[in-house]
Amino acid sequence: ASAPAGYDKLDGMPGVFICVKGESIGQILDNRDPATCPSLKNLQKKNCAELKELLLEALNKQREQLVDHEGEGSSIEKGIQKEITWANKVNVEKAEKEAKKRR
Repeated sequence: ASAPAGYDKLDGMPGVFICVKGESIGQILDNRDPATCPSLKNLQKKNCAELKELLLEALNKQREQLVDHEGEGSSIEKGIQKEITWANKVNVEKAEKEAKKRR
């Protein structure tokens, strides 16, 4: 979708725009479908296996893009790699049982 007049696309967030002209400058316009956009409400509907998969996908993509822009070996890349290692160790069955206790 193209940006409405006076708005620019917000990089990495399809359907989200930021006002760059007029009295509403800086305001966010979010045209994403509330039933499917990433939100606390929608994430709470997912099971732990789905959440783990989303987290690993996001971390791996962040690492890829960081390496593309800054090369390998940065301290930020090492931090992301630590988070990937942690996420891979999450036992989804155990996490699911723990989550059910808190609902």
